[in-house]
Order: sequence, then C-alpha cells, then structure tokens
Amino acid sequence: MIDGFVTSTKDGADEKEQLSKQNAYYTNLFNEEKEKIKFPFMKIAFNAIIFLIGIALINKSLVISILIMVGAIIMSIMNYNSFKNTLRLYLNNSLKDQKSQRGFKRLPCRIL
Repeated sequence: MIDGFVTSTKDGADEKEQLSKQNAYYTNLFNEEKEKIKFPFMKIAFNAIIFLIGIALINKSLVISILIMVGAIIMSIMNYNSFKNTLRLYLNNSLKDQKSQRGFKRLPCRIL
C-alpha cells in the first residue's frame, strides 16, 4: 500500500498495467482534492453588496461613498487573489508529490 493505493501482482509481468492503475488512482485523488477548493462567490457577492451601498450613499456623502466603494473593490480583488494563490499552491504541491512518487514507483522490486 502506497498512500492509499493498494494492488498486488504475482510475478510483476503486469508492471505497465499496475502503473496505469496507480496513475489513474493519483489522478482521481488529485481531482477530488482540487474540487474541495471552491471559488469565493459569497465573499465577492458580499463585497458587491457593500459596493452597491456605497453607490446608494453618493447623495449623502461623496467622500464616504467613494471610500466604501474603493474598499469593496480592494476586498474583492484580495479575495480573488487569495483563491488563485491557494489553488496555485495546491497544484504546485500536488505536482511535486506526483513527481516524487513517480521516482519511487520506478524502483526495481524483488519477487519472493
């Protein structure tokens, strides 16, 4: 068992089949984990509402209205960039893990 992947072979003659099964397992695991990272729709929608409040306050106070709208825009950009950075870090770590696993699984094995 390697990282949750379980397989067996009698004489190792089906190495290519076993490697393709392992690659499929890791690809599926990678896709499942990637699905857990969700786009921050609610945070951006909340910032859009704040922006609309800023527009509604234009008649009351122009300076406060502009500050509220600029703050909402900055927060939306920060939320989006945070999402992109999280996704980028996850993808980079997953690729590094896959490369290290590829090196490991190519090691010769003994058949008892």
